[in-house]
Amino acid sequence: MSLKNVVSLPEYKSTLPSGLVVRYRPFVVKEEKILLMAKESKDMEQIYSCIKNVIKNCIIEPENLDIDKLPYFDVQQLFIYLRCKSMGEAVQIRVKDPQTKQTFETELDLEKVKITNISKKLQKIKLNENLAVEFKYPSFSDFLKVSKGEVDSIETLLSVAAICVNKVFTKEQTISCTELPQDEILEFINTLPKKEFEKFCDFFKTMPKISYNSEFKNPVTGKSFPVEVTDFTDFFIL
Repeated sequence: MSLKNVVSLPEYKSTLPSGLVVRYRPFVVKEEKILLMAKESKDMEQIYSCIKNVIKNCIIEPENLDIDKLPYFDVQQLFIYLRCKSMGEAVQIRVKDPQTKQTFETELDLEKVKITNISKKLQKIKLNENLAVEFKYPSFSDFLKVSKGEVDSIETLLSVAAICVNKVFTKEQTISCTELPQDEILEFINTLPKKEFEKFCDFFKTMPKISYNSEFKNPVTGKSFPVEVTDFTDFFIL
């Protein structure tokens, strides 16, 4: 018998926030090495790519699941499930004191990380009396497209926003944006008045996402500062 057939891996079944049921195995040493390499690189594009490849390797059902098309929050939750079953609930992260700029290593309990707003339904957002927008949730591939940008930059926000615009409604017509060039959608967003743009951004503030809030006590100053995790890449780059 070949040595590769000696190891038997357990299988698990979980339901993702979107309702999709998945069956998967824990990741193995070679996949853990891939994640460690991604962490050392601190390169967002490489981190996203490695996470995608590890998840793809570990999924058993549905067969040929397209990770790129899953809602981003589904991929976040799936990775947390995988990490818990493969290496346990504790993960080491680095946190930075905003006052002293010192960084420290601390432990995060993945069981306390939740996906918020999973009951929120997609809906048409009215910007004014004559204009409304319908969004779609960003997929994993959508985030891969903008992963080279700064996470908190306005350019990245606008890029994700343009990807997520599904339809635009006026009094006269309904415009499907799925086949429109991104530059055209970005131009539309850039022409919005500030108040309407703020309504536009409310969709992104309230869509399902990872949520974890805690405090860490600086051992040097004795003062505590807040620790917030809002994305699974924070496990790699905090």
